[in-house]
Amino acid sequence: MIKIEKPLWCSKEKGPIYSIDIHPDDSRFATCQDKKIFIWRTQRLKSPPQPTSKTKIDDKVEIHLLSTKSKNELVCELDYHQNPINCIKFSPNGKMLAACSDDFTVSIYYCDELMDLSNTTLAVEGFNKNIEDWKFYKLFRKHNKDVLGVSWSPDSKLLASCSVDNTTIVYDVAKQDAIQTLKGHDDIVKAVSFDPLNKYLATQSDKMLILWSTSTWEQKYVITEIFEKSLGNTIFFRPSWSPDGSIFITGNGLKKKQHSAPLFLRNQNFTSERDYSGHKDVVIAASFNPVAFENEKNPSIPVFYTAIGSLDCSLSIWSSLLSTPLLVVRDLFDNGILGVSWSSSGYDLICCSNDGTVAYIHFDKTTLGECIPAPKWRDMVREQYGEVGTTSSLLEAPSQMNNSRQLSSITQKSNASSSKTQQVIVTQQKETITKDGRRRIQPKSIVTKRVAPTESLFLDLNEDYSSHPSSSSSSSNPTPTQQPQQTSTQDAARTIMEQRSEGGITSTSFDSSPPTTTLATAKPVTSAAPAVTVTRRVGVTTVEQSKSNISKSTLPAPGMEPIQPAFVFEVKPIHLQVNANEEFKCSEQGDCEYVLNDKKHWSATVWGGPVMAAATNLFTAVCCVPNIVHTFLRSGRRPFPPIMLEATAAHIACEKQNLLILTQNLRLLMWNITQGTSLLNVSASPLTNNISNVDDVGITRNGRAVITLNNGESYAWHQTLSCFVCVADAHASTSPFITSAMHLYDRRQMDNNQDSDVEFDLGYLRAKSSKNIDTHRGTGIIEELEIGMAAADALGDDKEYMRFAKAYARQLSQSNNEVRLREWCDWLVGPLHGTWDSKVVGLDKNDVLRQVLGVMEGNSSTQRIVQEFRDVLEFKKKD
Repeated sequence: MIKIEKPLWCSKEKGPIYSIDIHPDDSRFATCQDKKIFIWRTQRLKSPPQPTSKTKIDDKVEIHLLSTKSKNELVCELDYHQNPINCIKFSPNGKMLAACSDDFTVSIYYCDELMDLSNTTLAVEGFNKNIEDWKFYKLFRKHNKDVLGVSWSPDSKLLASCSVDNTTIVYDVAKQDAIQTLKGHDDIVKAVSFDPLNKYLATQSDKMLILWSTSTWEQKYVITEIFEKSLGNTIFFRPSWSPDGSIFITGNGLKKKQHSAPLFLRNQNFTSERDYSGHKDVVIAASFNPVAFENEKNPSIPVFYTAIGSLDCSLSIWSSLLSTPLLVVRDLFDNGILGVSWSSSGYDLICCSNDGTVAYIHFDKTTLGECIPAPKWRDMVREQYGEVGTTSSLLEAPSQMNNSRQLSSITQKSNASSSKTQQVIVTQQKETITKDGRRRIQPKSIVTKRVAPTESLFLDLNEDYSSHPSSSSSSSNPTPTQQPQQTSTQDAARTIMEQRSEGGITSTSFDSSPPTTTLATAKPVTSAAPAVTVTRRVGVTTVEQSKSNISKSTLPAPGMEPIQPAFVFEVKPIHLQVNANEEFKCSEQGDCEYVLNDKKHWSATVWGGPVMAAATNLFTAVCCVPNIVHTFLRSGRRPFPPIMLEATAAHIACEKQNLLILTQNLRLLMWNITQGTSLLNVSASPLTNNISNVDDVGITRNGRAVITLNNGESYAWHQTLSCFVCVADAHASTSPFITSAMHLYDRRQMDNNQDSDVEFDLGYLRAKSSKNIDTHRGTGIIEELEIGMAAADALGDDKEYMRFAKAYARQLSQSNNEVRLREWCDWLVGPLHGTWDSKVVGLDKNDVLRQVLGVMEGNSSTQRIVQEFRDVLEFKKKD
């Protein structure tokens, strides 16, 4: 039997519920809505009210009438964030709760003593909301843009967060500080998830999945191929691992025009040979049941269940034994599903939606089967991975069990001494790649020092509320040291565990033969430098300066000091989805292909090594190292020879027939490709002296070039003034008018459309600058509206100009500022005779005046001015 319920009492605020999570003890769950976190009791879900009446329709249908009397189930309400919260997660030990928000912060809360909610009478609605004392613990301000996801390590000691700023940050909870910043994605990092074996940290952007080693924080696997055709139109993803860490599942897959959730197998170097497909829209949440179930046909292979939520408003439940879903619930919500969470018992599931509601699903044993008892599950994990101790992570393969015994001997000897610093023998490894692509690892011994661990600064993080090994079997993972020469016996454990056998381990995931076609293959990354995959416009990544890697094509802009390069370029294949029927591909060797309706339309060859590209329905441009730009018309014809730049291209944008490039030495150039003319060639050095400070470039629909910096400031080139003008900055968002109008420009949609299809109008730029609000530089409302009109004029944005103009007229009328109001109306009405500039942003000034007079007529104090200028307009019309 399957029971489905929509508890309406779970929604306290208006708006979507972006995240939901069940506590490890199953007695409470948390939701986040707008800026608040709500913790609810689950007792009412598991014990619904008895029906007051029953009406039997036929042998199969019976209607139960339930009591609709409202009852408060709220345990605690937390309100510490200034902007909407994107993700919440209880720690595996159940003592802490982490949240991340659009205000660029990550918060942690803790509860000293959890209440027994089964026998607790909750407060009456509206009185004493917090019956359970969840206290604020720490606020991390390390990201410079929205934070989209958080994940706890299995030992509850580390917390990771991912952000719109393309980075992932790892925090030590006890030390209350960030210990590592991971940079490897060239786009928004939308998902983060710790491996239950505590060996990997998975991070995901639209086009890339990276698995990082938690011992060295280096990239181990980079996966891109399977996500090449993904749409990338979502805010975030919610991936997960199987209970034993053998499978990783996430969303954003696209297979044969069907949206899917690809599965990556641990024992096959995280290749994806299977997926769960069939949804009609993007898969957002893919959550493994944390409990393994009995397999009656083959007891040695456990059964895993997965819940998948999609933007098509449907939820599907999958079994690892079946190729089709076990259950599909359609039209469960009015909008897409954003979060899914299983209970630690394995029989309850709860999910949340963009429509602001929650759904609860209960499965009985006849549907899912019997859970594997905890002792038996521990034995199965021990047989597969070796002994699970408190000083080592789980082993990757059964062949490493002998090494585990050697580790145990080392640990016993190291613990015999009571001194805080002592000599120990640590096994490290030397890794080589053979010609056939296999990894050969040769251990070597060195003498290092082991530093005695310090006591916990805050909580006993080892206590766990869940008895199932999926939450507690993983061991502790120490904070990685910055000096590789200093290591501990825990580090020795990891180095021994990484000696993977060439044959790998036998998959325990599926009791069926895998498909013959491999969708994607992830190869181990041997270099510590982040790999870069070019997808759409940006193909570079900011790294620390290195003399051996920096491009030698950097030239200083005229009249300024030479700039230290801050970009490393790596040639990678390029794929552009121009529109639904057209796409452009370019290989590492420079072989280009333009596909129209799944057929090759034209092909060409470029030289120099491609690093980034941009395309419209009129032309395609490919930037190559060191400083070459190749252009092609839609037919494939080259309109002119390759363009030679002063330095390598750092940013590229296109709009209709115009191409805009910002070089590494801050030279801004724009051309009309179809006409073959130069529109702009200026230095951007007045804005910044370092290319790494530039966040993006773009072209407005009126052909104005715009540069946006990392601090949120945007500058447009003013052709008449022959200089840059500031059209959006951080203090603009402090204006009450700007703040109240921000709903017109959804920042979430803005952040997920940073490619060439983004329209660089004033609303977009102001919304982007609102992410860097400077509350110490706020200006008055009238002054801010004047700046807004001038910025709209500089960008040629007529819609934004009229929005600001009407608000400006209303503010001047309400403040009775007759002098400034009359001067502005005189400028709009113009002279009665003679020639004058009658246009502003392409609009007739007299038409603008007529609209603003309509706004002003509602104020009695401005009736005389309104009538006066209406008479002038009527006179000019007759004349």
